[in-house]
Amino acid sequence: MIILAADTSSSYCSAAIWREGRIISESCINNGLVHSEMLMPIIEQVMLNCSLEPSDVDIYACVTGPGSFTGVRIAVSTIKGLAHAHNKPCAAVNTLEAAARGVFSPGNIICSLLDARRGQVYAAAYMDDWALIPPCALPVGELAEELNRLRMGRKIIFTGDGAGIHMPALKGEMENIQFAPQGVSYQRAALAAQLAFEAAGRGELLSCFELDAFYLRKPQAEREYESRNKL
Repeated sequence: MIILAADTSSSYCSAAIWREGRIISESCINNGLVHSEMLMPIIEQVMLNCSLEPSDVDIYACVTGPGSFTGVRIAVSTIKGLAHAHNKPCAAVNTLEAAARGVFSPGNIICSLLDARRGQVYAAAYMDDWALIPPCALPVGELAEELNRLRMGRKIIFTGDGAGIHMPALKGEMENIQFAPQGVSYQRAALAAQLAFEAAGRGELLSCFELDAFYLRKPQAEREYESRNKL
C-alpha cells in the first residue's frame, strides 16, 4: 500500500510517502513562503525520490484541521484534486491526533496544543491512544484545570506548535509537566501517513467529495461579519 500525505495546518509545509509499513520519503519546510506555493513542489519531490507517479498512490491523505484556516484548506484542496484526478480514496487526519502520535510515553498523558489566539488553544489529550480530552477549543486556564483533574499522578507531556507559545501560562497553572523537544513537537505529514494507514485498516476512508476541512470554530472573518450583522 502506498500513501501520500500532506500537512499545511501549521507554519510547516510537509509531504510524505508511506509504503509497506514505513515512511520512505518525507519533506518538511518552514522557509517563510506561503504553503500554496510550496506544497505541490514538495509533493512532486517526495514522489520523485521514490520514482512514483500520482497514479501509483493507493490513498491520498491530509491533515484536515484544526489549524490555520487558510493553511488547512490548501492541503485539503490539493489532496482532493489529486484523488479525484486519479480516482483514489482519501483519508482525513486530525491535526491534534497527528501531533500526539509523535510522542511515545506509555501510561502518561500526551496533550497536543495549537494556538487559537486570544488566550485560547485547540487541544486534545491522549493516553495510550485513548482520547481523554477530545479535540476542542478552550482557554488555557480551563485546559489546565481539566488536565489537573484527569492526571491522577500521571506525567503530562505537551506537544504541538502551540505548546511553546503557552508554556509560561501552563507552568503557572500546573506542576510536574514536560514539553516535547522541538524536533518532535511540530506537525509532520509522516505522522499523518501513519494515521491514514490505520484509518484504512478500520475501513474509514473517504471519497474525494467527502474530504473536507475540520474546524473547531468559525474563521475570524466570518465571526466578525456575524458580530457586525447581529440584530
